[in-house]
Amino acid sequence: MDEVQTDSSTHPKKALITAIAILAILAISITLYFTQRSVKNDYDETKIPVTNTNNTTDTHNQTTIKVIEPDSVSTLESPQKITTADGEQYFYYGAPEGQNNASPKKVIISLPGHETTAESDYAAWKSHLTGGSYALASLNWWDGGEGTKAKYYSPSEVVAQTRQFLTAQGYVANDLVILEGFSRGSANSYAVIANDRGSGAVFDAAISASGRYQSDFPWYEDKPNGTISPTFFKNVAWVLACGGKDPSPEQGGCLGMAETKTFLVAHGANVLAVLEDPNGNHGAFHLSSLDLPEQAIGLIAKALGI
Repeated sequence: MDEVQTDSSTHPKKALITAIAILAILAISITLYFTQRSVKNDYDETKIPVTNTNNTTDTHNQTTIKVIEPDSVSTLESPQKITTADGEQYFYYGAPEGQNNASPKKVIISLPGHETTAESDYAAWKSHLTGGSYALASLNWWDGGEGTKAKYYSPSEVVAQTRQFLTAQGYVANDLVILEGFSRGSANSYAVIANDRGSGAVFDAAISASGRYQSDFPWYEDKPNGTISPTFFKNVAWVLACGGKDPSPEQGGCLGMAETKTFLVAHGANVLAVLEDPNGNHGAFHLSSLDLPEQAIGLIAKALGI
């Protein structure tokens, strides 16, 4: 049998090709390795840390990020008792959806009538606030005993407890705070606003319903009302309300509230209106089909440019 002859001259060529292929694969592998490390390093240097604070800064890039808190659901249908700072009473408080991030936040501080609990007062208000942008905090300022003056917070105590409540709930200077008083609460509302004037005032406006100003009701514990300046209530936006069939027309009815308007204007207040339901009784403000609370809030918002 003849032997098969091989050309040994081809072996060096094959070896060279193999070597080149190995070098090419090695070069590609090295390139991929360093590319991946570069991408990872770039990511590590530019990523932004996540924190729980409202304002964070990435010191590498000097980038400030504002973290928005999750917004709140409505609690108007499920108000909570918030104990007053002195531990003696409570606010019955509900707020609309979005209150956390609202700017300005809007809240009504309500003083109920004679021997009326905060829960009952809140219930009278609720239908007028549902679906709106106002929170409501009814102050249980009566201790549940006899209906004498000593059983209620004084005007200065109302102011002190309200200020601490607002601070605890996150309200700030540019938020809208309206004082509303009904019946006995209304009769005290003038003294409450008087005690709130000056440095640190929190009330931007007032609604007084079915409770006239009484000259023999002291504003302060240490000085008579006669010492009050004619411009004392200057620029305070005020809405009054009454029922035309109030059984005590000169006290909580429209005659009494008309006289109250004269007094307030004489002391600098900006009385926006005396809202009246001609067919309404003492509870007209909350019960009238004319939606007096909505009217009052709307007048105040317009006057304050909100």
